[in-house]
Amino acid sequence: MFINVHYYYVLAVVQVESVARACCDFMASHLHPSNCVGIRNFAELHGHRELMSSADDFILDNFLAVSASEEFHEMSANNLSMIVASSYLNVRSEVQYTPLIHSLSHSFYYVSDTCLLC
Repeated sequence: MFINVHYYYVLAVVQVESVARACCDFMASHLHPSNCVGIRNFAELHGHRELMSSADDFILDNFLAVSASEEFHEMSANNLSMIVASSYLNVRSEVQYTPLIHSLSHSFYYVSDTCLLC
């Protein structure tokens, strides 16, 4: 009896993992500036590192479009500082940061006692 229960438990775990992987693949293939921050937050919350990495890469590649989205303000200060500090950030000049600074002027993000916007 124990062998059957154990077998079914393992089978269920494998099936759940494969469904979760398929869902993550689906979300990664449908990343958009309007949903990538939410998907990244979901992936971080549920420990899906590959999906989180895909969302981070998307945010880095499409930063200006993402920063104009409503979801952008849901990004944590730590995630925002990591994105802005990345050498892979796709922004051609500081002038492109102006809309971002303007949109966040009402908020102050402090990370490790350093003002991100200062």
